[in-house]
Amino acid sequence: MMEYFISKHFVMHRGYFLLLCTVLLTGLIFFSCSKNSPTGPSLSISSVVSSTPQVGDTIIINGSDFGSQSDGGTILFSSGITVPSSACVLWSATQIKTTVPLTAVAGDVVVRVNGATSNEYYLNVQWPRFLLQSGLADSIVYCLAIDGQNIKWFGTDKGLSRFDGTIWTTYTTKNGLPSNNIYCISPDNAGNIWIGTDAGAAKFNGSNWTIYSSPNVLPNNIVNAIAFDDTGNVWIGTEGGIVRSNGAGWKTYQYNDSIKWRYGQADTATCNPSNNILCIAIDKRGHEWFGSNNEGIFERINDTIWVQNLGTYWVRSLAIDSQNVKWCGTLAGGVWQYNDTTFTQYDKPNSGSGLADYTVTSIAFDSHDVKWFGTYNGVSKFDGVNWTTYNTNNGLLNNFIYGLAFDKQGNLWVATNGGGVAMFNPNQ
Repeated sequence: MMEYFISKHFVMHRGYFLLLCTVLLTGLIFFSCSKNSPTGPSLSISSVVSSTPQVGDTIIINGSDFGSQSDGGTILFSSGITVPSSACVLWSATQIKTTVPLTAVAGDVVVRVNGATSNEYYLNVQWPRFLLQSGLADSIVYCLAIDGQNIKWFGTDKGLSRFDGTIWTTYTTKNGLPSNNIYCISPDNAGNIWIGTDAGAAKFNGSNWTIYSSPNVLPNNIVNAIAFDDTGNVWIGTEGGIVRSNGAGWKTYQYNDSIKWRYGQADTATCNPSNNILCIAIDKRGHEWFGSNNEGIFERINDTIWVQNLGTYWVRSLAIDSQNVKWCGTLAGGVWQYNDTTFTQYDKPNSGSGLADYTVTSIAFDSHDVKWFGTYNGVSKFDGVNWTTYNTNNGLLNNFIYGLAFDKQGNLWVATNGGGVAMFNPNQ
């Protein structure tokens, strides 16, 4: 009886054992077949020539298992732009030749074919461009500014665009702006964004817009410049004069007999200042400087004494460097350097200076106090001795420059007339 039980028990276990062996063998055969028959290519990027291209350049991607041009593969750039294999100059199993898209930015590039994705390869793209397809409101950008949070703001004739590095947001009259024509942008120390338009000025606190216009606040609704002094006063330059607010009220300054004007260092009755203000800068002494239409620059000594200089020039841009030297960009007169005693003019290359064009629309200084000038013919850099010019031959999409600004990483942002916004890292 016991013998039968053991025998029966063994027979039953032998049946389970045979079943288990069959299952394991079947699985092993299946696993072996799967391992030897991959479901897709094993893509790999081994190198990119060049890894520091300009947008519009043709790069060569070397690697393996890319398939053929007819396989419908894609190249994905970090800006979210994809280039299909059909648009590439060459697509073979081991090499791809493609043009870097206009809106590509520095970051990773990968190749995808038949559901498989290659490893990531970093491209340090030079002069990336941001256009309508990127999220910019318009390709004509009149002005730009970068706030304390490193957020970029761009003024166009179709509204104000905000870019946080990933997301684009555009504000228009539907969101509370007085006009979609944005002429200037200036962040204040409290985190507000101020803009000037052809229908007045406006302040944005992140949620709501407050509008300041004529005749209640401004002498004229065309606002070309906004700046802030060390005490928190806001200065607004319009086509009809200047206004200042200390938070409690507004004061208007216009050319009239109540202000004592000097031309240069001497008292004179020949001053003819303009009320059409184009730009504002504030020096280390707390003096305000104003660039005007055809009547040079004005320095405010105090509320009753003002000094005029460069009286025949249209001053489009003003900036003051770390040494308190004033730089004045003019229409058709190059750029003037003023150290409070002497003016020095820099203009076209045929006079030996190397400035790209006679007209200077914008000025910015990098962390090394190197001067950068936006002109009608590209961007010029001046280190105090040497001049370097960047234009469409170097990667810009448009040579007509409206604005310049540096971000916290040292990148130069460039606003152009029809070429959107470009970015450049001078340290690359």
